[in-house]
Amino acid sequence: MINSNLNILINEAKSKRFKNEFHVLEIIKGYDVIVYGHGEGYLPLHNSVLSRFNIIPKYIIDKKYNEKAQDIDGENSKLLIGPNNAINIKNKNNFCIIVSIGNINSFNEVSKNLLNLGFKKIVWAPNIFEFNIHHHDHDYDTNPYLIFLDANEINQAYQLLEDSISQETFLSLLKTYVTHEPQKIESKPISEQYFDLTIFKKKDYRNYINCGAYTGDSILSLINNIGKINNLIAIEPDPVNFNLLKDLCNKNKSKIANNISLLPFALGDENKTEEFTIGSGLCSEMGNKGSSVGIIEVKKLDDIISEDDYTFISIDIEGYEIKAIKGAENIIKKSPNLAISIYHRVFDLWKIVNLINSINSNYKFYIRNYTGFSYETVLYCKKNDG
Repeated sequence: MINSNLNILINEAKSKRFKNEFHVLEIIKGYDVIVYGHGEGYLPLHNSVLSRFNIIPKYIIDKKYNEKAQDIDGENSKLLIGPNNAINIKNKNNFCIIVSIGNINSFNEVSKNLLNLGFKKIVWAPNIFEFNIHHHDHDYDTNPYLIFLDANEINQAYQLLEDSISQETFLSLLKTYVTHEPQKIESKPISEQYFDLTIFKKKDYRNYINCGAYTGDSILSLINNIGKINNLIAIEPDPVNFNLLKDLCNKNKSKIANNISLLPFALGDENKTEEFTIGSGLCSEMGNKGSSVGIIEVKKLDDIISEDDYTFISIDIEGYEIKAIKGAENIIKKSPNLAISIYHRVFDLWKIVNLINSINSNYKFYIRNYTGFSYETVLYCKKNDG
């Protein structure tokens, strides 16, 4: 039986129309833009919002900048300044400041300081709808009617979820996608991402495959939450990230695992080579979408992994999770526990649940979030031991 709140959302998707689906343009209309924060939070803001709509900030404010300087990435004439220099910006009422750092508490603190400096228009990046969408290539973000057409799939995925937290998180994300109004989502500490010991036990991680290992942030969480394990396979295609990953593992190998394998591949549903945007940090991905592009080997996980005793696999590969899953069907049929990012594309929320269930119905499904907005939403697939 379909949940009443889910039914309301799906019916709303059928009739929902937007006068202007590009909400960020409405938010900044009549203003010049300042971005507060030039770290990891800036990368998704740049990729999902700024570059998509050709928005060039006049200033970027970050505590690492003490003096005014020309922007290092050459985007016209925007200036990098430290927070103390913000007081010197003239005509403060002419600016909309987009804050890209931290959580809601950090935003509230920054916002208070900026208001005291005389700025009036201050927006937290996650409250911009487009910021919540990583990939805009299937029109689900601009045409909610496509969500309505997936009603049966959405209901199927919802019914597979194991607990109320999972269902509420699912509904919050779906409401964001249908209404274009970003919802607050119940979240857990980012330090627990992939290592939720209310769902799994430490022994479930003894042989861990980390897909999209980045520079080793999940491996540090592994050390802190689980401790040393038997075997780790970490897969990261970006050569810049891979070198940092290798350095981290070399420095901490006695704390990580008895055996460590690092593999410089992208994952997909076939073996091939493909263009890859390099050096974009957390946002490095397949395709020619940046200033630095290389050729990368794409491998099916089924063809990389020969061992049978893999007990846990995490997959966070910037929107290519579905292809990676299709390239890992033989492994998934053997029921390793899984943690898969489901926020990069709108339809990942339901299609990944259903895809895993179609490959192997011997899973219990949980959804957890680690930011309070759409980012870092993870589907856990726990082996059902009866």
